[in-house]
Amino acid sequence: MDITCSVANPLESLAPAIDYEFTLKVTCLGSVRITGQHDGFPAYEFWRKFDGKSAEIY
Repeated sequence: MDITCSVANPLESLAPAIDYEFTLKVTCLGSVRITGQHDGFPAYEFWRKFDGKSAEIY
């Protein structure tokens, strides 16, 4: 799955843009691979919940 985002806050000229392009691959066994690039915005998270267990953060 390809995930792309390119946004900015038009109401706040000093707000940083948020730009990224990631490829997310999940196998049928639940392993996760995330590759791609971003603009350095300091907070990206990916949460995975597997079979009702606790969420994992990547």
